[in-house]
Amino acid sequence: MNNLIVEDVVKEKEDLVSVHFDSITSLLSFDENSLKLDRNRERFSELLKTKEENSGYHREWLGETNKSYSDVINHALIGDDTLMKNYLDKKIKKLDEVTQKNSTAYTQQIQVVKRKSYMTDEGDELCLDKLYSGEIDTAWRKTKRIVIGQEQKLVTLFINIGGHSEVLAEESFWRSAVAVRICNELESTGKQVQIVVGSGTSNLFSNYKTFTGSIVVKKYNERITMNRLAAMSHIGFHRTFGFGVKCCTNLKSNLSTMGRTIEVNQKLIPVHFQEEIESGKIRFVFIDGCLNQSQAVRSLKNCYKQLEDLTTNKKAA
Repeated sequence: MNNLIVEDVVKEKEDLVSVHFDSITSLLSFDENSLKLDRNRERFSELLKTKEENSGYHREWLGETNKSYSDVINHALIGDDTLMKNYLDKKIKKLDEVTQKNSTAYTQQIQVVKRKSYMTDEGDELCLDKLYSGEIDTAWRKTKRIVIGQEQKLVTLFINIGGHSEVLAEESFWRSAVAVRICNELESTGKQVQIVVGSGTSNLFSNYKTFTGSIVVKKYNERITMNRLAAMSHIGFHRTFGFGVKCCTNLKSNLSTMGRTIEVNQKLIPVHFQEEIESGKIRFVFIDGCLNQSQAVRSLKNCYKQLEDLTTNKKAA
């Protein structure tokens, strides 16, 4: 594979700078020599190209199976069965239990017609309280039928794998569990799903541009590989890949603090995906940085809300 250079992976638009890789092998083929700033080149090599063991890291920082940055990248290449069995599988099971819904019920939320009621000046059911209070324009309840996601076959799930220094690697698998649930249900309805992991950063560049770094875990035409998802969706991967890709631009960055982690949202969609979204080719769904069971349940509900909002041309909350 030919080496990728800065121009292949970096895109800028207005106040946003995005670095994106289509796969872990593409990441490893990045030519750090194309970086003009010495400290960017050196930092990238330290995080993503070194084969030496790095001492001083523990399981909470890089994950149970990783003692070095190079361990993290190696597991991203081949998958991590231990992380999958000890953490991801268990989180998926707990999420299923707490929601007390089976996959068929959730599939219906995505595929089958939903009914949504709203108040108007004419409709199916009269609200006497509104009528007596003089609110004639909103006295009738009307039910609208909404088909969720039927028009679009391509959906990209973006898992926010970022977080602050106190976040434990084990906690971050709740995000992965949400992604697996949504991916399986969308694919069962005939959708093709791409899974991307990444994070957002502010205060990284002196020009105040916001940054997003992302990488594909599963392409549309691929089956989900659970052990590779486990290896690439926890915060230890962010502390390797996520830190490393901040060095992939030729913009002067604040590498001493690596900037401030922020949630990726509708305003921070990686530039690489913006044109596809604007053309209507894909739908983009964000999975936030949930870190416990209750947050994962809320995140799951938010994903359904995003799918509905996208279908009805509403701006997602």
